[in-house]
Parts: sequence; C-alpha cells; structure tokens
Amino acid sequence: MNEFKVTIIVVNWKQPQLTIACAESVIKSTYKNFRLFIVNNNSFDDSAIILKKRFKNNSKIRIIQTGRNLGYGGGNNYGVKKALEEFQSEYICFLNNDTIVDRDFLHHLLSAGSSLGRQNIYFPILLDWGSRIIQSAGLNDYIPRTFQFRYSGKKYNNNLPTRELPYLGGCCFLITTGLFSALSGFRNDFFMYCEDVDLGIRAKKLGTKFFLVPKSLVWHKESGSTRLFSPSTMYYSARNTMYLIHDYAKSKKYEYSRACLWFLALILVNLLRLELGSAMAIIRGLLAFIHGKKGQTGYSF
Repeated sequence: MNEFKVTIIVVNWKQPQLTIACAESVIKSTYKNFRLFIVNNNSFDDSAIILKKRFKNNSKIRIIQTGRNLGYGGGNNYGVKKALEEFQSEYICFLNNDTIVDRDFLHHLLSAGSSLGRQNIYFPILLDWGSRIIQSAGLNDYIPRTFQFRYSGKKYNNNLPTRELPYLGGCCFLITTGLFSALSGFRNDFFMYCEDVDLGIRAKKLGTKFFLVPKSLVWHKESGSTRLFSPSTMYYSARNTMYLIHDYAKSKKYEYSRACLWFLALILVNLLRLELGSAMAIIRGLLAFIHGKKGQTGYSF
C-alpha cells in the first residue's frame, strides 16, 4: 500500500535535536511514498546548519527556510506551499517536531482513510514520551479545561477502536491536499495555538469528520517546543481561545464564562507557582482579544 504520495510537514524553531529525532523516526516508516519537509521557521540559532549537515544526503528530506518567524500556522502554510511545488501529493501529514512516530503510524492513518473516506481527517493516539501511557486520544472540548484530553493518563490498549471524535487536535494529523487547499490552510493571524481547532471547525462545516486511529502511535514530548507555563503559551492560548468562541460559538456568553473561569483558575495556579510573568501573560492575552489584536503581538516562541 504505497499508492498515495504523502507530504509530511515538520516546523522547527530553535529545537534542531528534537527535530532530528523526529525526522529519523519518520525515515524508518514502513510506508515509503513520502517526502519530509522540515520548515526552519527563521530560528536565530544554528538550526539551519545542523539540519542541513545531518540530512544533506537524504533524498526524502528537504529543509525549507522561511526567512522570518511565521508562527505555527504560518510556518506550516509556507511549508505546504513550497513542498507542493516539488512533490505533488494526495495527502499532507502535519507533525510536531517534539514527537517520535511508530514505524507503522502512517500506514494505519492511510488505511483508515481508504476505508472511511478521504474527505475526513485522521489522527493517532498520543503517548507520553518514552512510555505506553496515553497523553491524548483526542479532545473532549475546544475550550481548555480539566480532562480536556480523552483517556489521558491511562495505559494504552491496542484494542481501542477507530472512532469519530468532535474536535481536531493538531500534534499530528493526516488530511488530503485538496481539503487543506479548500480550507485555505491554517489561519495565520493566530500565530500559535488553536490553529488546529480552528481548522477542524471550518472543516466540519464542509462535512468533514475526525477519526482517531488508535493503532497509529506517536510519542509526544509535551511542550517540547514551548514551555507549558511559559508567558507565550499562556498569552496565545488565552487570546486565541477567545477568538474561537467569538467566531464560532452559538452561545457566546456561556462559552466566554466557561473560558474566563478556566483562565482565572490558571492565573491562580501560576501565581502559586510564582510564575508571575505567565499569570500576567494570560491577562494580556485576554486584553489583546478585547482590543482586537491578532498575529504576533507581544511574545515570540
């Protein structure tokens, strides 16, 4: 089963060793009809030199330079545009650089697509780094909350069935090139965080369904690219969650209330951890939403 060409996109920003580990796991994939495009998102370290040196003799890997930091969505969009100029594929697989993939991960995603419909989006089980403990088996909610991630903390069971879920999580997923094009890609104005959920909401309006494929396994070093409680994480998560509610929620007052209660709790947690900058970043993110600020506003990553 190698009839479909697959473009794999991995965005790197100042994490060349994580990216190398990710790429080396992809190279071992049992599915061979792919090209891996690493988007170096204008890292101001020595990422470009390290990545080029490591993969200069590998015909399956290309290094793409953006010239400036485009954020997660923008970096992926740029990568797809450049990649498809060289490798016209039927599918695109977006993959975080802080992951290691199972040898059969792509095979199982494509098999599900062949049986359940190419118009849908498919994603794997995420396991905690180096373990068989489930980090996420899809999202329970698009608004951050306790127990947002399905089966989180439970031991992986290979008898879990492929099932449809209501929301898209973006650490790794497979989508047809045609659908991604029809959606005009990720929105660039989020810069980072929530782009995956936004893409899924727009896809759902076109009749797309999201399927968890439990036989497809990916190990994820959570927040390997950005620290979990960092000011940038807090800022963009808070701001962009509010934009999701503004753009898509039917009961906006209720959803705003839910989100504000969560972020208030998160502010208190950060204060208890003496993460004063992160607590203030949440407040700044909420204020940025109120003032209509989008894109890269105040924090890089």
